[in-house]
Amino acid sequence: MLRLLFLLTVFGSLVTQIPGFIERGWDMPLKMLWIVTFACMLYRDTLSVVDRRIRFLYLLLVPFVFYCAFMDASTIHKYFNVDVTNMLISVMVCLTSYVFFKNYGDERLMGQLSRLLLAGALMLGAIVYMIFFRGQDLVGRTYAFEAKNSMGQILLCCAIVGGIFYRPNSASMRWAKYAAILALVYIIMIMRSRATILGLFYVIAYLVFRAPYRRLRYIVAALCAAVGVYVLMSSAAYEVLVDGILLGGRDIDYGLDEASSGRVTNVREGLDIIAENLWVGVGDRYLDCMPVAMMMQFGLVGASMVFLYIGVVWRCVERLDTKQDIHLCTYLLFYSMMLNSLFEAKPPFGPGIKCFLMWLMIGFSLALTEREALDEEIVNDESLSDI
Repeated sequence: MLRLLFLLTVFGSLVTQIPGFIERGWDMPLKMLWIVTFACMLYRDTLSVVDRRIRFLYLLLVPFVFYCAFMDASTIHKYFNVDVTNMLISVMVCLTSYVFFKNYGDERLMGQLSRLLLAGALMLGAIVYMIFFRGQDLVGRTYAFEAKNSMGQILLCCAIVGGIFYRPNSASMRWAKYAAILALVYIIMIMRSRATILGLFYVIAYLVFRAPYRRLRYIVAALCAAVGVYVLMSSAAYEVLVDGILLGGRDIDYGLDEASSGRVTNVREGLDIIAENLWVGVGDRYLDCMPVAMMMQFGLVGASMVFLYIGVVWRCVERLDTKQDIHLCTYLLFYSMMLNSLFEAKPPFGPGIKCFLMWLMIGFSLALTEREALDEEIVNDESLSDI
C-alpha cells in the first residue's frame, strides 16, 4: 500500500501540471498528497529522518528560516516568501523519498516509476501540444504557453528517469521507449524553453562521452557536424532551429539583451540593487537568475546560507558513484537543474513541482548510500565475530 501511495503521489504531481486542472484549482489537493505520504513514511520509520545521510537537509535550513522570520518581523520587506516555502517543500519531498527507498527501494520499483513517468510525461506533452502548439508558428517571438519553462524541465526530468530505468524485454517496446523519449524532446524543442534545451544538450553530451564505446562518440560527432552543416546551408532550417527555437524569435543583431529576453539588463539592475543592499537584501523580488535573485532578496547573510545548502548537496552528488544508475540519474538531474537556475529564478527548489524529481532522486541516492553503508557494517561485524 505504501508503494502504491508513493507512485500515486508522483503521478499526482505530474497531473497537477495539466492546464485545465490548474485553472479549476484541482492541482492543490493532488499536491497535498506529498504531505499524506510524508506522514505515512514518518509513521513507518521515524528514526530514519535523523539518519546521518539526511539530517543536513533540514538542519542547514533552520538558521535560514529563522533569519527570514526575523527580517520579516523587524523590517517592512517580505523575506519569508515563496522561495522559503519551495525549500521546505523540497526537503519534505527528499525526506519522504529517502525513507521510502530505504525501506522499499529495488529495481522493480525503479521500473514501475520509469514507466509511470514516461506515460505521465507523454500525457502532459500531448495535452500541451494539442492545446497550445498544434499549428503554432515557431519563428515568431510570442510564446503560446506561458508555463513552458516549468513544463519543459519536468518533461526533461521524466525523459532522463525513463530513459535510464525503463528496460523493456521486447524489441518493439524498446523502440516504443525511444519513440517516447524523442517525442518528449520534440515537445521540449517546440516549447522553446532555452534553459531546458541547454540542460538537454548537457545530458546528451555527458551520456555520449561517458559511454565506453569510442565509435559512438565518433558517430554522434559526425551527426552533429552533419546537422550543423545542414542548418547553415538551409535557410528554412536555420530560421526554425536558430531564429525560432534557440533565439526564441528574437533578433541577435539587437544585442545579447534582446536574445536573452532582457535578462542582461535585469541582472545588471539586480547587481546594482545588491551593491546598495549588500548585507540583508531587499526582500521578495523576482529575477531570472537564481544566484543573483538570492543575493538581491536575502543579502549576503541570507544568500550565504542558501549557497551553503546547495554546496553541501553538490558535494553529496559529486561523491556518488555514477556507474550505478540511480546515482547517474541523480547526477544528471542535479546538473541540468543547476544549469536551468542560471536563467530562471526558482530552481533548484521550485516553482511548484518543477524540481520534485530531482529531490526525489537525491533522496533515493542518499538512501541507497545509507543501505550500502549499513550492509558493509553488518559484513564487518560478522567478520569480527568469526574471528
